[in-house]
Amino acid sequence: MTNRRRLTRRASLGSVLVFLFLTVSAYNLAQSKSAKHGETPPPPAAQKGPVTPRSDSAQSQTDDFVIRAEVNMVNVPVNVRAHDGGFLVGLKKGQFHVYEDEVEQEIKLFSQERVPAHVVLLTDISESVRYEWGSIKNAARRFVERLTAEDKVAVIVFNHETRLLQNWTNVSSKISGALDSVFPKGRTFLWDALFVTCDDLLKAATGKKAIVLLSDGFDNCVSHIDIHPKRCVEYTEALDAAVKSGALVYVVSEVQALRHQMEYMAKQQGRQDDTPPEAYHHVDRLLRTLAYETGGKVLYPDSFGELGDVYAKVAEELKNQYSLGYVSTNAFKDGTYRKIRVAVEAPKASVSTRPGYYSPKRSS
Repeated sequence: MTNRRRLTRRASLGSVLVFLFLTVSAYNLAQSKSAKHGETPPPPAAQKGPVTPRSDSAQSQTDDFVIRAEVNMVNVPVNVRAHDGGFLVGLKKGQFHVYEDEVEQEIKLFSQERVPAHVVLLTDISESVRYEWGSIKNAARRFVERLTAEDKVAVIVFNHETRLLQNWTNVSSKISGALDSVFPKGRTFLWDALFVTCDDLLKAATGKKAIVLLSDGFDNCVSHIDIHPKRCVEYTEALDAAVKSGALVYVVSEVQALRHQMEYMAKQQGRQDDTPPEAYHHVDRLLRTLAYETGGKVLYPDSFGELGDVYAKVAEELKNQYSLGYVSTNAFKDGTYRKIRVAVEAPKASVSTRPGYYSPKRSS
């Protein structure tokens, strides 16, 4: 159903995929013909980046076999805080214990250095943020400036449509230009935007991934189905896609700021806020669950003027994470959900990480 949803891009991926398919097919055909005539096929072009060493026996296998035999590393970003709330840095690998479904796993990868990340700025540009758009843009710019040169940032905006404004880049001027190119209007189809971000853009991203979601959490797709081309994505579908993407979701929640704004406007007009308190509480629970299940966090600015400080906290979270990786002792690729628990040998330490992941599913 929803798998057909894709981001509106400035460039089409279709032509790129067709080109790659034709290129690979031509290469395989050339190799086949060379083999038939007893010729030695030319070596492939040098691969950029790190290459996993293979044994002599593995070298004789086809590339297809290598891809199928690839080991799936489970990446676990971890924040550790002291009892006073500050980040605990300088911990050693031996102080960490990772459990999958309560079975301890051997930590294969460990780093306390800042690991480059792919970060998506997923930003609401519906009518509700029109008067605060200047503050939102400034906060986003300051956030990008706090990241390292190795980080990559993409900008996705949404109202009743989801658009990729800027693909992965580390050039802050491109981010600013992308944000300056839009004007808030329309309705809020939040879960559509989250689903397509995780199911499309983040599928090709590797390593540490994060989404910084700015929204009031009120999805009004159902009440405006007349302008939606397909059925609305439900919250559970968007949550499932977020967990499967492996991205940490940091929610910059406008719920409190919106509630204060609506109550103030209602008071000025001599009436009560039309939105019942239960609605705000319900939306807040959804956003909290989203952040918890992905290992992220919900941050609450009391006003849009505080967005800069809130975005700075997200940058600090990413900066102070330990990066752990393990190969699961459960080798079954059945697509099931597996719980993760991380324990740290440090007095009064509190650990935050994602509570689980979906194992890879063997393709039929």
